[in-house]
Amino acid sequence: MSKKNYFVLLSIIFLNGIAYSQSAFHSRKARNQHSDLSQLRTEAVKVKLDSIVLPNKTKEVFYYNSTGDSISYYGYNWNIANNKWEKDRLVIRKSAPAGFPNIDIEYQWNAKKSIWVGSYYDVMIFNSMDLMTSIESYDWDSTGNIWKIRMTNTYGYDAFGNENYLRYQSNFNDTLKTWEYVTETFSRLVLNSSNKVKVQYDSTIGSFNGTTYPIGKSFSSVYYTYDAAGNLLKQDRQSYKFKDQKWYSTFIQTYNYDSKNREIINIRSSSDTLGGDLIDNSKYAKNYDANGNISEHANYYWDKLTKKWVGSSRDLYYYDNNIVANSLWAIYNYKNSGYNNKITTINEYDWVNGAWASPVLGTLYYSDVIPSGIELYATNTKTIKVFPNPAIDMIEVSAEGINEYRIQDLSGKTIQQSTLTQNKILVADLIQGTYILSLYSSNGVQTSKFVKQ
Repeated sequence: MSKKNYFVLLSIIFLNGIAYSQSAFHSRKARNQHSDLSQLRTEAVKVKLDSIVLPNKTKEVFYYNSTGDSISYYGYNWNIANNKWEKDRLVIRKSAPAGFPNIDIEYQWNAKKSIWVGSYYDVMIFNSMDLMTSIESYDWDSTGNIWKIRMTNTYGYDAFGNENYLRYQSNFNDTLKTWEYVTETFSRLVLNSSNKVKVQYDSTIGSFNGTTYPIGKSFSSVYYTYDAAGNLLKQDRQSYKFKDQKWYSTFIQTYNYDSKNREIINIRSSSDTLGGDLIDNSKYAKNYDANGNISEHANYYWDKLTKKWVGSSRDLYYYDNNIVANSLWAIYNYKNSGYNNKITTINEYDWVNGAWASPVLGTLYYSDVIPSGIELYATNTKTIKVFPNPAIDMIEVSAEGINEYRIQDLSGKTIQQSTLTQNKILVADLIQGTYILSLYSSNGVQTSKFVKQ
């Protein structure tokens, strides 16, 4: 599993509600074509994505560290009854070089208790080929308000970057200090022709509550079929039913491409029971503009009653083709992702009465930065006033619609960051000096300097 596939276009996932995962054998042609986050740290970044807003619906506000390789963001939902934005989730994400932990944490806002409650917490390590070598996943214990480890995976790969080993551990027993369930699985190529690959998975050991049981039998396999250009046409996952001593397809995914070998349709079918009929359940369709950017992305599900495809979500993307995505501080800084330029607006459609309804216009707000991470100016150019200035213990700001604030020193280091309450900020703990105050709203970022005495 590659970092590119794990951190897939977070801002786009937020809007689409769907993420794509790619097998280690997804495309022979695309093997080992991985993004390099280190490139982002060395570029002279000029622009960063501050927020994505779908009016009266949803909003995301993004924050970066001084080098742009870490990010956190707040998600908001529009409360129609109260006519205001309300907090929904907080995501903290930190990328790291090969061999070091990458962190991905999400909290959900509990409005009744006015506290953040943990949703998920993953710690991942990737190798120099950008392939995940381990992941630890934690669940939130609401009784103790702490994270507790739930599962760990350890992966191994061959020289071509194909996954060939998995150790899976789950359900950690706090009393016995051991994992309740453990398996080790090895995958091997049993067929490798010009247009077809078969991977077989063998589980060698399994344990339950500390007792080890040898398995030593093949239990699943996957067939991958390719065209002459190396594009994956079909993925057929099969499981072995020991009672019948037969292999049965449990999941089939088919792919269609345009004349430029770009994926345009992806259909998934699955079976509810081993040996049962395969039924279509989801379809994803994409179109591209003249510059190779994804211009449309639509999701459908199969209605068993009407035997028709029903729309789930549809997005149309518009770009500033003068700015390439890799020159931005943004969530979609990945090569070969299909979002190659700066996205400016997104039209989001819902399915109503058998057709796509009128769209909601989503806007992406950007602002300029210098490599130290200090904003020079913002997309919202209204002047803000900070008083008193110089300040001793408290400052007030004269600005409307502000949700969050951040205080940085002149080196770009974030000193203080939180939700803005009644336009007042406590600065008593700051040492004497000059600071940059950034105020975040749905219209972007406003900045000002102030002095702490």
